[in-house]
Amino acid sequence: MIERKDVAVFLDRDGTINVDTGFVSSPEKVELIAKVGEAIRRLNEENIPIFIISNQSGVGRGIYSQENVEDVNREVDRQLQAQGTYVQDTDFCPHAPWENCVCRKPKPEMIRRAKKKWALNLGRIYTIGDKTSDIELAHHEGGKGILVLTGQTKTPEEIESWPVQPDYVAKDLLVAVEWILEDMKKAP
Repeated sequence: MIERKDVAVFLDRDGTINVDTGFVSSPEKVELIAKVGEAIRRLNEENIPIFIISNQSGVGRGIYSQENVEDVNREVDRQLQAQGTYVQDTDFCPHAPWENCVCRKPKPEMIRRAKKKWALNLGRIYTIGDKTSDIELAHHEGGKGILVLTGQTKTPEEIESWPVQPDYVAKDLLVAVEWILEDMKKAP
């Protein structure tokens, strides 16, 4: 059960929560990034719902199956639970970029599915990820996008040419969460 329905944090998976080794396709490849458990725990303590939403184009490209993605997602959940923390739900887009589906980030379908499934009436949406699609997604839904430098994007200079700029750039998920908690103190 979700206590707060007015705010939610949507996290990318590879490069934000776990180390992005390129097409993470088996549970054995899952390694949580340092401080991820602490970051998610901070949100749990504030009763802020957390959702993992990720593009998994390896399915659409024929590199691995949806079952492989679900196995990796279960392992991420298991490792988070071992650190005394949790996320509400996980969703993913299995399509390749050229399939022009409705769910691939930066399109907002995964956020909309979470809103419907969990009866959320979101006044504040935050997305955290390591790519421009994560930032664009937040802005599509009137939210704030935070870039973490733990995945594909490694330096703030890399984002200068992005069509949409992040609301904040954080060295890791814990710093991003701290920024969100401070931002939430401001009037909506």
